[in-house]
Amino acid sequence: MLKISGESLAGDNEQGFDFDILNDLSKNIKILASKNIKISIVLGGGNFIRGSSFSNGVVDRVTSDYMGMFGTVMNSLALQSNLEKVGVPSRVMTAISINRVAEPYIKKTKRLGI
Repeated sequence: MLKISGESLAGDNEQGFDFDILNDLSKNIKILASKNIKISIVLGGGNFIRGSSFSNGVVDRVTSDYMGMFGTVMNSLALQSNLEKVGVPSRVMTAISINRVAEPYIKKTKRLGI
């Protein structure tokens, strides 16, 4: 299991992506994958929004938390795109139903063939 902070993807930027970091991360994950290591990645969304700091009375806490979850999905899609560019197949899973871009998370992974 690899836990990656969303903030780390922003690099020196205050938010968004540093594409050099995404590319380097993907290349390092490829090295691990080439050793037949099965990798699960938990990726944060802190480079887009922090639920607790954003919910300052303008946006309610629950809405800002959902926005943070979408930031996590955006980061996951960016990493997936980079991983596949370097030849590492990957899947994005989320508990939020957005099945056009990510698979639903299912606790029993044997059904998914993992």
